Amino acid sequence: GYTVLVDYGAEDSLGPLVALSLLRELGPVVTALLFAGRAGSALTAEIGLMKATEQLTSLEMMAVDPLKRVISPRFWAGMISMPLLALIFSAIAIIGAHLVGVDWLGVDRGSFWSIMQAQVSFEKDVLNGLIKSFV
Repeated sequence: GYTVLVDYGAEDSLGPLVALSLLRELGPVVTALLFAGRAGSALTAEIGLMKATEQLTSLEMMAVDPLKRVISPRFWAGMISMPLLALIFSAIAIIGAHLVGVDWLGVDRGSFWSIMQAQVSFEKDVLNGLIKSFV
């Protein structure tokens, strides 16, 4: 990756390249995969245990809809937490890319941040990544 940028004299493009790829694609997708694995398996195990111990049946007998009582809060928690987790993932990854690029590879600190800030659009890149994390 970086050696190709050096060959073409584009090592200053490391900041925007990392930021755009993380904010648009990698942040929401990797966060969704991690969230689906962690929360999906926990939710499945919890609902399976509730079904095995007949807790869902007892909720129905008390005239409480198990879908509204059990599934709905977890669904809304996922809808709220996914964009936040995607933003945190992207921010930490950009900071990590800054540490690697500036400290290890010798990219100019000012050009890393200034070119990245000039190239990344909040509406086009950050909001699209947040919307993608909802889906």
